[in-house]
Amino acid sequence: MKTDNPLLTVPVEHSDIREEWFDQLIHHITTDKMLVKANLATTETQQFYDKIIFGDQLEVLGKMRSQTSKIFVTKLVLDYSALVRDTDVKPHKLLITHNDSEVLIWAEIANDDEPTEIGLFKIEAKVNAKYHQHGFTISTTIVEQSDNIQAPPHYKDLTSLTLA
Repeated sequence: MKTDNPLLTVPVEHSDIREEWFDQLIHHITTDKMLVKANLATTETQQFYDKIIFGDQLEVLGKMRSQTSKIFVTKLVLDYSALVRDTDVKPHKLLITHNDSEVLIWAEIANDDEPTEIGLFKIEAKVNAKYHQHGFTISTTIVEQSDNIQAPPHYKDLTSLTLA
């Protein structure tokens, strides 16, 4: 039977990976079930299942959102740093702050350094193209040295991670 549905025509290697993933998931849940039943589960594991089973789904979802935000923001910052490091874009200072879904970059560049300015915006665009679909974005503020404007105090220095 021929089908145009890509979900029904999974390559063998994907099928094997999917099978292994489900086996591991079932194994972990079964292990957790035994540990909870025997009162040997960690407090965190016990609380996780209690909240799911006994109705505090919003708290569980809030924690999941917080954890996924940390993962996405971390990956976004690492990708941004790698792109800066792997290009000729060399700002004098690069600072960062973030919230649950947005990373803010403060870049200080040399006066009239248009290539660095354009390069930083291209890096921002590449990162946003990858993460925006997941609800995460990066926004860059660029100042020149002669502007003599300091970054807000809550920004953290990222210069050593990206320009090393």
